[in-house]
Amino acid sequence: MRFLPLFACILFIVSCKDKPKDEANINDEAIEETFKLPEVKPIEHPAVLTQEFVYEMEDALTPECHASTVEVSNGVVIASWFGGTEEKNKDVGIWVSRKTDGSWSTPVEVVNGVQDEDTRYPCWNPVLFKPQGGPLYLFYKVGPSPQEWWGLYMTSDDDGKTWSEPIDLPKDILGPIKNQPIQLADGTILSPSSVETKSGDWTIHLETSTDNGKTWTTSGPLNDPNEFGAIQPVVLNYGNGKLQLLSRTKNEVVSENWSN
Repeated sequence: MRFLPLFACILFIVSCKDKPKDEANINDEAIEETFKLPEVKPIEHPAVLTQEFVYEMEDALTPECHASTVEVSNGVVIASWFGGTEEKNKDVGIWVSRKTDGSWSTPVEVVNGVQDEDTRYPCWNPVLFKPQGGPLYLFYKVGPSPQEWWGLYMTSDDDGKTWSEPIDLPKDILGPIKNQPIQLADGTILSPSSVETKSGDWTIHLETSTDNGKTWTTSGPLNDPNEFGAIQPVVLNYGNGKLQLLSRTKNEVVSENWSN
């Protein structure tokens, strides 16, 4: 995740007693070597407004984190990601931090995959989205794997400070799989989504809402998985009805779809 800071790893190497003294003079000594990660260089691009860390490495609350998403709600910047011991592990939950008064709040786990006292699944791929005139949405997935997960969402009426109870999306709706929806001038919301099957097929589709996220319909697959196995689309709006989808594929290329 790009918010994690640089850190230094200290490696202590203890010499073997049977090595001669002329071998780097390491007999009976501990040599400390410091290794640093490559320096993070600022991205020079008009689209990049700011670059900063949400938290420092020593303050990390989980060993790993992934799939970050950012949204602005009434001037408050909210970030979310999934975090735990490792992706796919049952302890992975959805975390949120808010930037107010120039600083980020301590991350809080807002939801996990506990089903009952005996069952817990990992959470996946949170997506924050603020529709016009609506609450802040936090979409995410729960399940043992991408082939078996299902879509849920929570809403916030106070810019990510508190959240509703999780709500299951309809069975054939997964929500935005990894990237944010867009909202057109007429209020229509287009949510980029995809399906991974147990047989190995990858297909992309769009989920559409005309009532600000209350109900959804699906386009059905927009690609032939035998030609391009595609998932995790992002939708780009060029105006005047011109839309582009860019997707990750199994073919080691980025595929594209264009609106008519």
